[in-house]
Amino acid sequence: MKYVSILTVILLPVLLSSAEDTVEELPPYVRILSINPSGGATSEKKSSNKNAVKRNQLRDITDLNAWADGIITPISEGILSGSDPAPIASYRITFEYRPLLITYTGTLDLTRGSIQELSTVSRAGDVVLSYSVPPGSLKVSVPLAFRNIILTYNFEMNVRGDTVIGVLYAWLTSPRADYARFTSETIDDHEFTLNIGTFNLNIFSGDMSSSYERLIDELTTDFTKELVSAYTEAIITPPLNEAIQYSDLEL
Repeated sequence: MKYVSILTVILLPVLLSSAEDTVEELPPYVRILSINPSGGATSEKKSSNKNAVKRNQLRDITDLNAWADGIITPISEGILSGSDPAPIASYRITFEYRPLLITYTGTLDLTRGSIQELSTVSRAGDVVLSYSVPPGSLKVSVPLAFRNIILTYNFEMNVRGDTVIGVLYAWLTSPRADYARFTSETIDDHEFTLNIGTFNLNIFSGDMSSSYERLIDELTTDFTKELVSAYTEAIITPPLNEAIQYSDLEL
């Protein structure tokens, strides 16, 4: 799934204050005007081919877990050898910021991004094979786990005539995902949900005020969570879909 979006105007309250920002009736705020891809590598989820479903009989399924491990292990090894870390798109976030009476328009450029540790994917529990809606649709549910997922970006923020540069470092500790594949003679689809787990965001810069650090945190926390989910799905699900599509599974 290609992560694209121009975020509609959203008002986000920000707890930004400094010693001189004491006017309580005019609290600081951040208004995100847009988030736009600004070049760089992207990952795309393969489109579903609803006419390419192939299901043959597998008469003696005695260990679905072992079967799933046999699919997931090569995927993990493949990601490790070619897509870990994987480059991700650059973005420009345009925003408005009012620390006191004056509203400033600023930009935050995120460049040279990468996502890593997706090769730590493994099965997190029992695989479930069942019929689903509509009748005759086969559902394969595979719980997944990762040791960590790490996202990094170089950033440059320009606001109020100031320029701040540094590195954005976000990591998820022990995230899990729920993956389900639906197949029938007419259906070829999947669902993927990433459970973030423990999310940490560090902002490194040589010379940056605490108010600017809080501003960057406010601008990027939700965005990086969504980005991690999008790229994890884009990298993990295509090989899973393909492996299950051409497996001999039948209830």
